[in-house]
Amino acid sequence: MIMDAFLFVFSLFAILNSSVNLFSKNPSNYGIVTIVLGSAVGALVFYGMYYFIYRFYYSDQDQSQKPPFFKSLLIISAATILWAIVLYGTTFLLPAILNPKLPNLFILVFGGGTLALRFYLKKKFNIRSALTSPRQL
Repeated sequence: MIMDAFLFVFSLFAILNSSVNLFSKNPSNYGIVTIVLGSAVGALVFYGMYYFIYRFYYSDQDQSQKPPFFKSLLIISAATILWAIVLYGTTFLLPAILNPKLPNLFILVFGGGTLALRFYLKKKFNIRSALTSPRQL
């Protein structure tokens, strides 16, 4: 689930960032370290949402183990703030030598390939996504 979320967030960042920068007058693209670390932390945030909220929607789960709403909200909020700090820190605090910026067209193609890989792996291995809630019966 974490790999599925990572591939999705990575492809989303890569495709959106590069497509916006292709048509922008003054592009400000993320470096590769920012995209990778931001995607990894974003995947952990999405998995945290699954772990603390969505997994209890399955009918075979013990509802007595479900954490209180405000505890779940606090954990998810803290994880989202951590995600924003990682994105900000890697974008503005890392020097360009450690966070190289790749050409936008390369990042766009790489993001599209990553998204295709995600859908292929989900289909082949029947991976559940941490990004969606289960069906309500």
